[in-house]
Amino acid sequence: MAETCLSYLNSQQVRALSTRISPDLQGQPFLEYSSLYWGVHARRDLSDCARKLALMLFDDYNHNISTKVLLESQPDTSYDIGFNKPYLFSGLHCSSFFGIDGIVAGFIEVEGCDINQRDCVDNTPLVWAALNTSE
Repeated sequence: MAETCLSYLNSQQVRALSTRISPDLQGQPFLEYSSLYWGVHARRDLSDCARKLALMLFDDYNHNISTKVLLESQPDTSYDIGFNKPYLFSGLHCSSFFGIDGIVAGFIEVEGCDINQRDCVDNTPLVWAALNTSE
């Protein structure tokens, strides 16, 4: 299921959607589902294909509408994500959010990876990991 969600999020159709407007997800239920749950599926069983698709998504993650959908879904969204503010929500932030150890470890091993980088809501990857530990 992770591969299906990630293939969809990497599609030209989704990549063409603007992050400048709040998405109307009424007509795109799979966009919401894929944005919110691909990582849950990947955490359970991260195939090589899913890993490659996730890394492909992370290549331009700050400009993918799925980032905005994920951040706006958080319960304590008292913070303003803002249309003009860069998300700074990197692949490391996202994989930490979902608890995908295999991808987190890969990012940490990359030279120049800033494990303390703060995103648009001032969270580090470690904060996201701690906020979303449920298992």
